[in-house]
Amino acid sequence: MPNSQVKKMKLNNKRTIVNFSNSLLKHFGAPTWHETIPEIDQALEGQDKVVVMLFDGLGRYIIDKHLRTRGFLRSHYLTTINATFPPTTVASTNGFLSGKFPIETGWISWSQYFEDYKCDIEVFKNTRSSDGSLVRDKDNLIIAEKCPYENIFKQIKKANPSVNVFDVFPHKVRPKSDITNFKKARLTINKALKESTKAFVYFYWTLPDGNIHRYGVKSLRVHFVIKKIQRFVKKMVKNNPDTVFLTFADHGLIDVKYLDICDHDDLQNLLYRPLSFEKRVVNFFVKPDKKEQFALLFQKYYGRHFELLDRKTVFQNELFGKGRPHLVSYDFIGDFIAISKDEYCLYASNETTPEKFVAHKGHHAGGTKEEMEIDISIFND
Repeated sequence: MPNSQVKKMKLNNKRTIVNFSNSLLKHFGAPTWHETIPEIDQALEGQDKVVVMLFDGLGRYIIDKHLRTRGFLRSHYLTTINATFPPTTVASTNGFLSGKFPIETGWISWSQYFEDYKCDIEVFKNTRSSDGSLVRDKDNLIIAEKCPYENIFKQIKKANPSVNVFDVFPHKVRPKSDITNFKKARLTINKALKESTKAFVYFYWTLPDGNIHRYGVKSLRVHFVIKKIQRFVKKMVKNNPDTVFLTFADHGLIDVKYLDICDHDDLQNLLYRPLSFEKRVVNFFVKPDKKEQFALLFQKYYGRHFELLDRKTVFQNELFGKGRPHLVSYDFIGDFIAISKDEYCLYASNETTPEKFVAHKGHHAGGTKEEMEIDISIFND
């Protein structure tokens, strides 16, 4: 079982993936939104070509499990930072891509309740969380319409037109992309760098996250994927000696177990909306006159495994980051947030169809350091 690090979730919002992003904005002469990270600022000094490569789920805990200390990635270690909270792709990658925290962007978690549609929506898919059915065309994200932001590529280009800016996504994420494997990614990035004297390239890859969800942290399949990632990075770095490369992740994962809130009707009956956000950071909308009762019952049934924060504490403790909250963040965040402090997830079996529910072996978005910590490695610096 991972070592729980939840302490009322008072986070250090000065050394996160968002602050890393702000270091990149600063380096390329764009305005910053938050503090930068000094050792990253220093490492970037004088660099005209910068490539950052995000491997989904490849947090510090996962790297340490699968790669040797003297291996290519770990031997080029620069520093450790944190994901956003929650440590999940929706919050953390959009935190990086905007330079702002989830509370500021409204991109908070996997599943958010939209009053306009009267349901929880999986924001990356435009699908109902309950059964996976489409709410509307998945190429026109509801969250992007509700919570638009200017990404760091546009911010950098606007501030420094001499920099060629490229974002490289796999076909799985961006259907119009022809990036289906590492070879095609390598050729695309190499071409972009050779045609530029000043460049900023962002590369995103969906693994090992998907494999860890399916097979668990210790799986051999996961191990082989991570070794493949390391070989890809090594080839990229050696092919482009005039370019500084930084590798990082959006979060880590741990192996998990599941608890069903439907085992306690007296607790679930106090809610007026379905559970939202994630199974390891659960958002509750509680009937107005039942909040005290809810807190007592939740502590009784789940206090051993989850930290419960009321709405006021969530905002006071800057749980979802610093900055001015987006107006819709006030709507998305309910009366209580429960944060897993060990290996347990919480779900409601009566809120999802049997074919929709998947009990992942590995998961993230909770409050353990294994999920939060991200290592940054640097090459050709």
